Amino acid sequence: MAAAHYASEHNLEFQLFEGNSQLGGLCRTLEAHGFRFDTGAHRIHDTDGRVLDILGKYAPLNRVNASSRIVDGNRFIEFPLSLGGIMRSLGWTWMARAGIDLISQRLRPQIAENFEAIARHRYGGFLADRFLLNYSRKLWGIPCNQLSHAVAGPRLRGLDAKSLIQSIVGRRTASAEGAFYYPENGIGSLWPSMACSLGAHQFNTNHRVTKLLVEDSQIHSVQINGTLEYPVDQVISSLPMTSLVHLLDPPPPEDIIHASRQLRFRDLVLVALFIEQPQVTPFATLYFPDPFIPFTRVFEPNNRCARMSPPGHTSLVIENPCMFGDPTWLCEDGTIVEQTVQHLNDLNMLNPRSVTGFHVVRLRKAYPVIDVYGTKHTARCLQYLKSLKNMHVVGRNANFNYTSIHHQFQGAQRAVLDLAHDRPKINRIA
Repeated sequence: MAAAHYASEHNLEFQLFEGNSQLGGLCRTLEAHGFRFDTGAHRIHDTDGRVLDILGKYAPLNRVNASSRIVDGNRFIEFPLSLGGIMRSLGWTWMARAGIDLISQRLRPQIAENFEAIARHRYGGFLADRFLLNYSRKLWGIPCNQLSHAVAGPRLRGLDAKSLIQSIVGRRTASAEGAFYYPENGIGSLWPSMACSLGAHQFNTNHRVTKLLVEDSQIHSVQINGTLEYPVDQVISSLPMTSLVHLLDPPPPEDIIHASRQLRFRDLVLVALFIEQPQVTPFATLYFPDPFIPFTRVFEPNNRCARMSPPGHTSLVIENPCMFGDPTWLCEDGTIVEQTVQHLNDLNMLNPRSVTGFHVVRLRKAYPVIDVYGTKHTARCLQYLKSLKNMHVVGRNANFNYTSIHHQFQGAQRAVLDLAHDRPKINRIA
């Protein structure tokens, strides 16, 4: 969708093919029983004002002040983690223990070979185990010493020995990050508006790419739904890297296929609970590091936009990470809903009698699992894809990295600018 915006901005002819019935991929808004909810805890930050301005052209964006929290037993701890928030929630005893642990970690040489090593060095073992590593094990499904440090992104910044000392002596307080922007009718409202504005005839839903036909090291046509062939001059793909490699015809060399098979994605089972009360919590998103709770994240759509639920009602959307075909993925809807409600009731967050309905959604390839062993496989696949003269990969799953909405627009802009500079050779972009 971002590439379509920039292609239109540069007067480049294009056709967008989306396999689903809705535009937006994993960034959609669903509706059930009069409630709307996103396929994830999406929100838009003002990190890149240009992206914010672009999205604001397609749908009204409201500034939302709703912070996030880590659920630690019956405590809600500020997220992103801050020493002030930890001290207010856990008290001086735990703060002192965390401080001693943090300082001792900082006196050792930093080993940045994996996510666990970085988390322990940045936060100390006590805080890292309690708030980051348990959560990450659930989210990614592998031990944290097998995760690449790239999964941390910007989340491990801002906690250091200096801020610890300032907090202890009372010279530093930290507040949770709580301001972001959000469309009035859900994140998915952006895409139909964009398509309408740019020319609806260029956007094709229910058009699944089933083959990319290669000749002389470039793609000459795209096969749709197993039958239709669409000739192309350039291809911009956000398909998952693992899928993209296997759609090429003729297939790439065996070492590329082998490399792609070493890459894994984490899937999600979303449980949306519809609740007969105005609000459950005031927070945008809740994170659950407790290893005995199966879900990782809960968000309340009403705290992003009050129009997401009927008057007097709210909803909770619960994210259960899993792998395709595992027990969580195969769990019957009624069973996983019952288990979810029981956990929330045990935490004194939800009265089961207030739940009036539910909707369960299964999402494939929600998160690329960026492990320490996969870096070379990712690089090998990307190198081959870029060797195709007219192939450009954009987005989180295509590049196998962990990025946000504004990063998708930045990457798409770079791809389209490359094409715009080569304008005389371009007629058709897919």
